[in-house]
Amino acid sequence: MTPDPIQFDEILDRVSGNREFVYQMLEMFFQTRVERISVLRKTSDSHDYSRLADEAHKMKGLVGNLSIHIAFTKLKELEEAAELRNNLLIEKLINELEESISEAELYFKKSL
Repeated sequence: MTPDPIQFDEILDRVSGNREFVYQMLEMFFQTRVERISVLRKTSDSHDYSRLADEAHKMKGLVGNLSIHIAFTKLKELEEAAELRNNLLIEKLINELEESISEAELYFKKSL
């Protein structure tokens, strides 16, 4: 059985049960997801591996705080792939990351 795309219990514990705050934070994240993925793709396309690793690291912290675990894992792997300059793996992980965030967004919208 796969875990839910967003672990609401975890994030609610982190913010003392403030549901409104959680929903606002998730909504803001999902509104900026296209831009965030675009930055990852552009830095990958330009082979700016240092910036790609940095952008993946920053986004990893954000999705970690939002308890979006699959995306967190993909970003951790992406950060490592950027450090190794593995272009094929980078492209695969960005696609998987985008898919995992889309799934989390659908899950979020269903939970409203």
